[in-house]
Amino acid sequence: MGNGIVGIIVGAMCLALISASALAIGVSPPRIILDGVMRGTHSQEQVMLSGIAAGQQVSLRLDGNMADWIKLGEGPTFFFTDAKSMPLTIDVDVPATAANGFYNATLTILALPAANTKSSGAESTVAAGVTVFVSARVTGDQIRDFTITKTAIPVVEEGSPVVILFTIKNNGNVEAAPTWVHMNVFDKLRKTLVLSRDALSIGPVAPHTEATKAAAIVNTLSKEQYWVSITAYDGDKLIYETQAPIEVVEKGSKLKSGLLHSIDAPSTVEPGEIVKIVGRFENTGEVPVSASLKTEFYEGDKLIQVMESNATLVASGTKDDLTTYYMPPEGGTYTVKGFVQYDDKKTAVKDASFKVGTTGLPIIPLASGFVASVVGIALLAMLRTRKHKTTTIPEQCHSEYPTDIRDSDPKEDI
Repeated sequence: MGNGIVGIIVGAMCLALISASALAIGVSPPRIILDGVMRGTHSQEQVMLSGIAAGQQVSLRLDGNMADWIKLGEGPTFFFTDAKSMPLTIDVDVPATAANGFYNATLTILALPAANTKSSGAESTVAAGVTVFVSARVTGDQIRDFTITKTAIPVVEEGSPVVILFTIKNNGNVEAAPTWVHMNVFDKLRKTLVLSRDALSIGPVAPHTEATKAAAIVNTLSKEQYWVSITAYDGDKLIYETQAPIEVVEKGSKLKSGLLHSIDAPSTVEPGEIVKIVGRFENTGEVPVSASLKTEFYEGDKLIQVMESNATLVASGTKDDLTTYYMPPEGGTYTVKGFVQYDDKKTAVKDASFKVGTTGLPIIPLASGFVASVVGIALLAMLRTRKHKTTTIPEQCHSEYPTDIRDSDPKEDI
């Protein structure tokens, strides 16, 4: 009789969880495939979460033989934003000692019942979840493979650099970007060459990512409209060319303004772990600016460290993540305060807090209505067993997710 009751309880739990899956959260893309990554390299990916109520607590768990390679932009628990969807950053650092071969990880995302949720009667609240599968093929071969997908040239003031924005998709396993860019500027009738310049410094794009990088070129043009011919090279190889109009306006006629949306830090880190601080900056002005994140770290009211990021050229109307790094000396609760200095201006101060200490995922709570239903099923089973003296043991629940995503279709939706 005992085994029969256990079987019925297991079956009831499976049915409850299957029912709860109808409320599953959304994630896109459901799979991340890093093909041909090298030892000691870094890759950054992003998934979008949706279907979670504002303020609802979310729990993250990593499993698999490459779980230790992955750092998440949130977690292990956090509260969902007020937006309908939010990005989750996934950073993958391949160890320098990793052997060639295939590696997998499973990221389980659970939307926990909100702390202020009240259930009554037969209602129950069960954590809804979804899984992201991550796979990597580690190789010792360097693959340099990138493309420029588009360019843009913002309006420029007299005397300010001409900024060419390149959107670059890096499909390889090493950092990559054009090695140099050439710009020819013609009058608005496209007849007379008035300026010819090279740009030799373009920030690299990390492997398996897409990013917008800027090339700045010295500007001696006067107020007028022009046509620009742009060619980009990888070494001596021409990889991209285009033409576009450009407008030069009077110096001082365009405004500088910027906004620091947030200072982001992981909620909890382990002792000895380096903390990545991200300042999400937006250039809301009309001209490119040179921006850097300045951060102060406090333990209580005591200032213990000041850090500053490298200066980054941020084009008008674009956003950029500025980062600093810090290793706390001991366990405890820390606060980081920061602002962005852009040219001769600075943003308002934002702050974030994080804890240093042993972390662990909380036990997923089940509402009393669910527990009561399981107990009721068990009691009913006992009565039926006494009458019929026979018990049917239900089949065990089977996982709906594959254990090895190399055999899965990467385009298949979860």
